[in-house]
Order: sequence, then C-alpha cells, then structure tokens
Amino acid sequence: MSNPLSVNFTFLQKHDPTLLQAAALAEKYVFDDPNTALFKIRQLAELLAKRVAAKVGLPCGREDSFADVVYALRSIRPNVIPKLSRWKTIIRNPAVRGRSS
Repeated sequence: MSNPLSVNFTFLQKHDPTLLQAAALAEKYVFDDPNTALFKIRQLAELLAKRVAAKVGLPCGREDSFADVVYALRSIRPNVIPKLSRWKTIIRNPAVRGRSS
C-alpha cells in the first residue's frame, strides 16, 4: 500500500514510512471518521514510542505493549513523562494494538 500524501507529515517519510502512513491516515479521517482518526493517532504514538525506546537503547519487541514501552521510557526519564499515567486506560486498550486480550 502506498503512503497517503500529506503535506503536513511528509517529513516523517525520511524517518519511517509507517510513521507517515499513520499520521496521514489520522489526518485523512479526522473529520469524516474521528474514531478511526483516534485509532491512527494511537498507532502513531505507539510507533513513535518504540522508535524512541530503540534510539535510547531500551530493548522492546513486537510483543511489547504501548504501556510496556511508555513505562520503560518513563523509568529512564521520569521527569519528562510524568503525566502519561493518566493515559492508563488508553495505552492499555488492546483493540488498538490489534489484540483481543
């Protein structure tokens, strides 16, 4: 599948085409299908968190949940990510991760 065009997010292409795809699809659906847009934003956040974790040397695999990655990142920079605990129900939502449990 080719990446949807988005003038707002083309800069992501050089970092990772999947980042561009998630961001562009979120933008595409924001008015017509807000639930899908939120789903894509969540996917973008998960992809970004995993990329950051990889950049700082945290081991994270495909099976690691968004919550696992965020809490691992928080463990090394607690003063930078203090408010994410409010997102507990969002980052633990298995439907967005493509899991049924």
